[in-house]
Amino acid sequence: MIAVFASPRRSLLASLIAASFAQAGLAAVAAYCVQLVFDSLLASGANRPLLEGWWIGALFIGSLLVAAWLETFRAWASEKLGLGYVAQVREALFARIMNASPATLSQRGEGRLLLPFVGDLTAIKKWVGDGLPRLVSALATSILLLCVLALQNQALALAAGGVLLAAAAAVVWLSNPLNRAIAAMRSKRGAVATFVSSSIRAAQTVRAFDRFDREAQRLRRRSDALLAAGLRLARISGAMSAIVHVAAGLLVAATLIVGVIEVQRGTMSIGLVAGAISIAGLLAGAVRDLGVAFDLWRRAKVSFAKVAAALAIQPAVQIEAETRRMPKRGVGLRFSSVAAQDLFSKVSLTAGPGAIVNVVGASGSGKSTLLALAARLRDPESGRVRINGRDLKRTSLSSLRRRIGVASADTPLLRGTIAMNLRYRAPGASEEEAARVAEICNLAPIFAKFPEGAQARLSEGAPELSQSEAQRLMIARAMLDSPSVLILDDVDTRLDAETAARIARALANYPGTVLMVASSPALRRVATSVWRIRNKRVKPAPARHVDVVVDAAEAG
Repeated sequence: MIAVFASPRRSLLASLIAASFAQAGLAAVAAYCVQLVFDSLLASGANRPLLEGWWIGALFIGSLLVAAWLETFRAWASEKLGLGYVAQVREALFARIMNASPATLSQRGEGRLLLPFVGDLTAIKKWVGDGLPRLVSALATSILLLCVLALQNQALALAAGGVLLAAAAAVVWLSNPLNRAIAAMRSKRGAVATFVSSSIRAAQTVRAFDRFDREAQRLRRRSDALLAAGLRLARISGAMSAIVHVAAGLLVAATLIVGVIEVQRGTMSIGLVAGAISIAGLLAGAVRDLGVAFDLWRRAKVSFAKVAAALAIQPAVQIEAETRRMPKRGVGLRFSSVAAQDLFSKVSLTAGPGAIVNVVGASGSGKSTLLALAARLRDPESGRVRINGRDLKRTSLSSLRRRIGVASADTPLLRGTIAMNLRYRAPGASEEEAARVAEICNLAPIFAKFPEGAQARLSEGAPELSQSEAQRLMIARAMLDSPSVLILDDVDTRLDAETAARIARALANYPGTVLMVASSPALRRVATSVWRIRNKRVKPAPARHVDVVVDAAEAG
């Protein structure tokens, strides 16, 4: 977990501590002014002009103005502390989730993966940006003002300290029920988020079978459970807030009672009692801040644990300490004794520049997994994958990605313009290169479909395009700038015959290595070899038997 008190934030925290002690000191000055007013100007029998105490008023107002400026500074510094920390955690979370394997993402569910970004980071931000500054301010105020009370009268300090300790003990006693209530609330909220997320993805199925009422009832049950958990949390939080408010009242009352007793004994003046009551009022505010800070910390504690668990998600590929850049051209693609889960093992095959390999096999045999290994979207359990002679594990991912073009169902189009999607793999490609791949993949009808042409914006999932149009755009994106290895994973299923023929002609003259799972006859025919996955083995087949091998492999 990223440390809250890392070096970029230490100066902010130090300034918050200094500002809090300065505010507490100014509060003591204001209380001293109150004491002087009672003792010097309003003492019984005194008949002195009011203006003789002008400096007391000036000191009082000056301390209030400086305290107000410090409060403004504290609010700014607190917000900067919270927002800065959460921004750093958010970026780390985003990087971790974006580099996780598809299996991990699917297992955890979209709703539970989004919850840290929505609920947990909000709770953490409230603690770091509000709870922590309140805690610092309350501790500084309590420590300094208790010391001031002790200097004035030890009985006053003991009474105030006793009330503070009693309130702290009561809050700690409620901490375990509060923790359980927060955990239950989070669990129910996650269940609702996951259900809604999965229901949205399955909305077409729900409508097709007219099962909305059933799904609405399921949502209602989860909402009722969330409501019950929320009310229980509210009761416990309310009890804690009540304890804090009672303690604040008792603090003022205890100060007043002790002050009256001490005045009767002649050990304190009326002015000193008035000053002590004003200090007690400030301590009451500190007690309330401590209660709020404790509540925010308990909520944030659960969120810190959940975010830490999300940051512990293992990436799909491990980054080596020392890596090298990938050469632009070389000897193509090579698998050396590669194994992947229970799908296949001891795969040792080579595809050089100019090779067009069609990977075939029964459904679930590992075709997409083999292609993902070539793109290093995942790592093999054993063995090595090399491109242009470089071990992918020892190659920098940024240079590797520039040498590989991928089109598959796992690399969908993004929200944004058609032009942005086309250039996403190679933003620096020339206009001539973009026009070349657009011609190959027959993108002109797609551009003509929208008044904005290539600048038309696509929504998430590109619902504005047909499946055929989406596949053409994904293939064009992968082919842009002629990467060393081109990977096409079952993205030709909806291509019309003319577009498939265009792409096949371009692949026949492709300078790099093409690894594909193809179903269209045009792309099958252009393959120079076939890799067949069967019985956990991947074996090559000669090009002249391409169609026979494909048909036999798909038949199982």
